[in-house]
Amino acid sequence: MNETTLYLLGILILASLIFLREAKTIGEFGFLSSLLFIGGGWFVVMIGTYIDPRIAFFATPLTAAGIITNRAASCRDIKIPWRAQGLHSTTLMCCFVPCAALSILILRFAPGPGTEVLWVATAVYIILAAWHTLTALRAAWRVLINYDGRSK
Repeated sequence: MNETTLYLLGILILASLIFLREAKTIGEFGFLSSLLFIGGGWFVVMIGTYIDPRIAFFATPLTAAGIITNRAASCRDIKIPWRAQGLHSTTLMCCFVPCAALSILILRFAPGPGTEVLWVATAVYIILAAWHTLTALRAAWRVLINYDGRSK
């Protein structure tokens, strides 16, 4: 094993310990793992852009796993469906907006072999960010107008 591999293993072990320490309930574990999956998907896109474009296809199942895990965690924690959808969309909006913004910035400086992969990923991240932003704003509007009579 070379020195870089040992550093990466140390970072992985440290991140795992922090992850397990912070997740006190199953819902928190679901939210943190969904963020991990989505971040891993974006990281795979970046690897695909600069190293090997074929590896970027693994970003799709990772991002899908993050979205599904986040949705399940929000539905488990919040019993009112539209409020659960609002929490889910707000969390994913906070993930996909930075992913889209960073992808747009990196796209300007991407000389790697997988520039086409980054174009497609950027478009997908922009669509996901827009969708979840609109859904989060709809849920926030419902809270503001006291949609179900439970908001104060």
